[in-house]
Amino acid sequence: APLAPSSRPRRPEEPAKPPEKPKEPPAPPVVPPETPAPPAPAEPPTEPPAPPEMPPPVEPPPAPGAGTE
Repeated sequence: APLAPSSRPRRPEEPAKPPEKPKEPPAPPVVPPETPAPPAPAEPPTEPPAPPEMPPPVEPPPAPGAGTE
């Protein structure tokens, strides 16, 4: 049988501590000077043209009597 949550000893809950107020106000985040963004290209970059299909290499005919004896 599963243990009931009330059967296991509970830790004494710690009293909520008040948040410590910083003595000095936090420094504002340093914002870098805005750099002008590069202008977006008007038209999308064209895909590079596909390379021309090379014909299969033509094997030279075997020399007469080279492969057969």
